Amino acid sequence: MTTTAIVQRKAHFILFATVCFAAIVLLIALLVYPKGQRLKAQHKKITELETALKEQRAMLPFYDDLNRKVNRKIPGAISCPPLETLSRKNTKQIVAVCKKIARQNHLKLTSVVPNIDDSDTMQVDVVFQGDFFHFRALLLALGRLPYLKRIDHFTVHSIENGREIQLKLGIARS
Repeated sequence: MTTTAIVQRKAHFILFATVCFAAIVLLIALLVYPKGQRLKAQHKKITELETALKEQRAMLPFYDDLNRKVNRKIPGAISCPPLETLSRKNTKQIVAVCKKIARQNHLKLTSVVPNIDDSDTMQVDVVFQGDFFHFRALLLALGRLPYLKRIDHFTVHSIENGREIQLKLGIARS
C-alpha cells in the first residue's frame, strides 16, 4: 500500500467517524434532549399536583365541617308552607293580598297584572316600590303564601325615591 492510499484511508476513516459522530449528536439533539425537557416539565407538574393534593388533604377537615353545616336543616324563618291551590273564583284575591303584603312591609304596590290561562299555574306580574331594605321582608311574606308555587322572574331597578322590584309569580290554582 502506498502512502497516498493510507492517507486516503485515514481521510475516509476520519470522514466516516465525523459523519457518525455528527449523526449521534444530531440524534441526541433531535430525540433525547426534547424528551428530557418534557420529562422535566412533567416532573414539575407532578410536583405541583402533589403540593396541591397535600393542601387539599390539609383542608379536608374544614371541608367536612362546612359540608355538615350546609346540610343542616333550613331555619324556620324561611321554611315553605305546604303547597295549596287557589280556586279559580278566588283569583281576584291576589290584588288584595299583594296590597296587604305591601302595606305590612312599608312598600307601595304599583301594579298587579294577572295572566289568566287554562293552566294550573296563574302568572301574576307584580311591581312594588320602596326602600330596598324592606324587600327581604316582602319576599319572606310572599314565600309564606300557601299557593305561591314559584317566583319566575325577579328584577330590581333604581328609581327616584328608592327601588322598584318587579316579580313574576306563579300561583297554583285549581
